[in-house]
Amino acid sequence: MPSSLKWGVGLLWVQGALAVLSGVTLWIVAADAADHGQEGTGLLTGLAIFYVGLGVVLAVAAGLAPGRWRAVRIVATAVQILNVVGGVIGVTSGALQFLAGIALALVVIRAFNSAEAKAWFNH
Repeated sequence: MPSSLKWGVGLLWVQGALAVLSGVTLWIVAADAADHGQEGTGLLTGLAIFYVGLGVVLAVAAGLAPGRWRAVRIVATAVQILNVVGGVIGVTSGALQFLAGIALALVVIRAFNSAEAKAWFNH
């Protein structure tokens, strides 16, 4: 496995863990709000489920990457493109903290789509 791809896989693991952690945190917040009689917790619960699912997808992709599955490169790239789009939306709404997520996603996209990575996955 090329060294740049190793970094990309490592970042997928980190993103997967952070997504699951975010999802669980949102789930706890939504459950607590619902317990205290607040309405409108459905969106938080939906986001929690989405983030947990996204984290699982990223972790599975990172786990399958050493097996040279071509679909891993496609899934990783697609998820990172969605991260960039979401980050751009966040930045345009004034939340500059999304810049770090955009940078991280671009690093992973570059790692998974380098010539060495393409050759490695297509071997």
